Amino acid sequence: MPDQLTSDAMLDAPEPSGRAISPLRIEWNRATVLFALAAAGLFVLGGIVAGLVQHWRWSPPDGMVTQHSWYRGLISLDPLTLAQNVDQGVFDGLGWYIASCAVVGLVLGLVVALLLVRSELLSVAAVVLGGLAGGVVARLIAVALAPADPTPLAKSASDGTVLPDTLHLGSWWTIVVLPGTGLLALTALFLLITPRRARHL
Repeated sequence: MPDQLTSDAMLDAPEPSGRAISPLRIEWNRATVLFALAAAGLFVLGGIVAGLVQHWRWSPPDGMVTQHSWYRGLISLDPLTLAQNVDQGVFDGLGWYIASCAVVGLVLGLVVALLLVRSELLSVAAVVLGGLAGGVVARLIAVALAPADPTPLAKSASDGTVLPDTLHLGSWWTIVVLPGTGLLALTALFLLITPRRARHL
């Protein structure tokens, strides 16, 4: 008798709904993939904007030529005088690059999260790949618009010639600023959206 009751209870038990909540989802329909490609393209356009903003906001430091050598911050030859905070302009150039890429990454990360809210993995892929491409584009534009390296120009310049410094961005690791801040914004928004979506399932 107990075995029969157990069997009847198993037959009467409701079937599982099959709606397991997955923390990460991916949808491969055509519209979602097109949105992902568009999102990656947005990051490339964002890289162009970041490079232009860096160039617009940065003022390269000047230097002066003496004996066919260029010296940053040299403002007088007689007597030899260096300006204060000689390297400040160099740090400003890097700082504006990082700041412009960070702002663009945060904004576009939020945009991508809203566009691809139902496909988290595609969102991450779009931000990482598009963000890296955007970071490279931003760097190339910033360097291309910066003044030429004054060191070789000084070889043929006369004493007292004032030349601006070029842009120094250091390591290529700086290109991860744009995708990194994009992922930060993406993750923050997903953490806010996912619990609310789970309560409605």
